[in-house]
Amino acid sequence: MSTKIKFFSIGCHFGAQFVSPTLPSNWNDQTRSARGYNYCDNNPQYQHTWFTGLNITCTFQNSCGTLGSLDREVSSVKWRP
Repeated sequence: MSTKIKFFSIGCHFGAQFVSPTLPSNWNDQTRSARGYNYCDNNPQYQHTWFTGLNITCTFQNSCGTLGSLDREVSSVKWRP
């Protein structure tokens, strides 16, 4: 499955941030790569819901082509400037 999240029309302009403490069932434990997007330059990926467990922060400049031990283990994410 190859799906890209590109639903931020305003992005993280003016300090906005987006959080998902849980992921929909078709996304939970499916993420294999990530990066910042549309001024949401920091994109932490968390192993468990509500931003707990192991985490890795992917950025626009240093995207995560792979998530290492979090490959297909991500259950919550944030997008922030």
